[in-house]
Amino acid sequence: MKRFLVLLGTIGIVYLSGCARHEVSVKDVTKNETIILKKQSGQGGIVGISIAVSGSIAGKGELQLILNGAVYKKETVSGAVSFDWGGDWYADQAEVRYLAGTVSGGSLRLKYDFRDLERAEPTGPASLDALGGCPRAFSKIRAPLMKHLIRAFLTSAIIGFFSLGCASKMTQPPIIDRPLVGYPEQNLSLMSDRRTVWSVHKIGKEEYFPQPNDWTCNASSYIMIYRALTEKDVSLDEVVTRMGAVPGKGAENDRVVEVMNALGDKYEVLTGYSSANPKGQELPSEVRTAEKAREMKTLKRLLREGYLVMINFREPVDGGGHYGVLQGINAEALEIADPYYGLRSVVPWEQFDFRTGYSDPVLHGWYVAIRPRDVLKPDKT
Repeated sequence: MKRFLVLLGTIGIVYLSGCARHEVSVKDVTKNETIILKKQSGQGGIVGISIAVSGSIAGKGELQLILNGAVYKKETVSGAVSFDWGGDWYADQAEVRYLAGTVSGGSLRLKYDFRDLERAEPTGPASLDALGGCPRAFSKIRAPLMKHLIRAFLTSAIIGFFSLGCASKMTQPPIIDRPLVGYPEQNLSLMSDRRTVWSVHKIGKEEYFPQPNDWTCNASSYIMIYRALTEKDVSLDEVVTRMGAVPGKGAENDRVVEVMNALGDKYEVLTGYSSANPKGQELPSEVRTAEKAREMKTLKRLLREGYLVMINFREPVDGGGHYGVLQGINAEALEIADPYYGLRSVVPWEQFDFRTGYSDPVLHGWYVAIRPRDVLKPDKT
């Protein structure tokens, strides 16, 4: 036990010695101000953000975090101010708006940190960095030392737990986060465009569900949506039964819609088909290009309006039908929470094949979208 505590203390010392969050202050709290927070130079694809706000305000103002041009989070600031914002974030910068309101004086500070993929890995030395909210805390000198220390720490922890007779039970397979095999151009930087439209209901590590076989991709996608909407869980066996999914085929789209409608009047469900890939025919290339542009606008609109969108598209490796949950979209690519290929699968838009199955002539692609009926409309302020 003593050795365990010594290792823990050593890790803390080395780790904290490299931590330095960014800090910015509102220049004049009596005036409105827009503040742009940016990731640290050298960071990779961003997957999370944490913002700690503190200060003292005479009067009443408001602080807003902006997503896709609309208010994502907001907090009234008055008197002693202390609160935190945090969670999934997939852009290289964040816009914060300060509205002075009736403020006559005071100060307001923001300490922030962007988390990249290196630090957000579920296992390995870099994962410890995500716990403390420190941007790339380790230099090249610290990294090897931390690697050995953390290995020793984990070894001691495992021995300690087993010696106490404790054991943890995994509720689902480990999260996979790998690029789409069929798209060699896969690059998370494609999603760094500030004009990217993101889903209001992000699928994070808690909501993600990896499919255990080759015929439950729509059932697994439904579980992700169910978790994100209800903050509850449901078993794969139960979903498969409800959808009537069968090995080698999965579930029909109509059954997926039935299961979503069964959630009750609290939710609004709608479906649509790919107009760029109409059933049973191939469009001229110029018409198909125009229709793909229209589809992009439709998918963006659904995300902006608070829908969670499950898409049925052509699997990139073998051409079979596949399902995933749309997370973000811009002029370059789509990001999909894919139950087979990973939590963050980026598909270049020009290669996205919004068709289903192996059939010839091809079937058109399909989507189903769901949102709470009481969803708040985006605040345009």
